[in-house]
Amino acid sequence: MSAAPRKVLIMEDAVFIRAMERRFLESAGFEIVGETNSEKECVELYRKLQPDLLIADLALAEGTGGGAI
Repeated sequence: MSAAPRKVLIMEDAVFIRAMERRFLESAGFEIVGETNSEKECVELYRKLQPDLLIADLALAEGTGGGAI
């Protein structure tokens, strides 16, 4: 019996980086439960989805990304 995949939320404003992160994490057995490019939406998604892991861009075009953490 295998364990359920770990749930991941990605906060990244660069679309191509977000896509690379998604492919890498999915190939490693993680489940991507949400993606966003904003701190505000990240906080909302985190509360709603309750992921096991947050991958956060700390240099967002709008904000530092640290506000979501």
